[in-house]
Amino acid sequence: MTSSISLVNVGTSPNDGTGASIRSAFQTVNNNFSYITSYSINTAVNNSMLFANSGVRKFVINGTGTLSNVWVQLPATSADGQEMLITSLVPITSCFVNQNGQSIQWLSNSFSSSGNTTVRVTYTTTNNRWMTF
Repeated sequence: MTSSISLVNVGTSPNDGTGASIRSAFQTVNNNFSYITSYSINTAVNNSMLFANSGVRKFVINGTGTLSNVWVQLPATSADGQEMLITSLVPITSCFVNQNGQSIQWLSNSFSSSGNTTVRVTYTTTNNRWMTF
């Protein structure tokens, strides 16, 4: 999977043979869909619980003004080594990240954000939990 949206090479003019083959073009389109569906954009309000579904790679928190007491519930299990980026686009005075009601190991009970802050968590099957490294 790519780490950004890719454009299909359409060539310089119709049928000039300079663009991507049909197979290559549809592979690019499929990769773009995989990239898009790995995102979860969530609008939060104060004292709200947000749920990250399994397979999400980037969990984005948005809202209006400064938020407080936002909880992000991570999936109970995942593939070993799966990373998830939790990004706050708005200021948050306290964001709690947990799995099955437990705080994420190595992440303090909560984090604060002035906006545009990202926290990276990784699932480890050794401990069966999400952790920061």
